Amino acid sequence: MSDHITIGSVSVFPNAECSRAQAIKVLEESAEVFEAVDSGKRSEIVSECADVIQSVCNLLAGLGVYDLRTDMMLCEARNRARGRYGR
Repeated sequence: MSDHITIGSVSVFPNAECSRAQAIKVLEESAEVFEAVDSGKRSEIVSECADVIQSVCNLLAGLGVYDLRTDMMLCEARNRARGRYGR
């Protein structure tokens, strides 16, 4: 098992915006992941996870954020400090 997931570039929707409506879209897509897990169908779960990533990227683009590498490194550091990666 790998300890990383490669996502690659994500094309964002035209006119992406940082709005309550877009933030709600992230929640809606996340709820669909929750439902897909109950189905137990791997392809459905993966597809719904991709939709979550798309909606998050659209929200980020609305903020003018197009490179998340530094933020992801900071997130990893926080999670390491919390012991979430094991030993």
